[in-house]
Amino acid sequence: MGRPAVAVAWFVALPPTFIGPALVPADAPVALDLAVWGVAGLLMAAILAAVTGAAMARLVREVG
Repeated sequence: MGRPAVAVAWFVALPPTFIGPALVPADAPVALDLAVWGVAGLLMAAILAAVTGAAMARLVREVG
């Protein structure tokens, strides 16, 4: 489950990283743009951590 889980995690986590900033208008203040990119990055990290953590927990249960 290791490598497929990581691939799935990246597949799920990358779109929010680019969708959020794409919704910010071009004339928005730089601070808003940076804030949206920051939140999108945190969301990406949270998704990656959740999916890989779940895969690791499953692997530990199967082995142990």
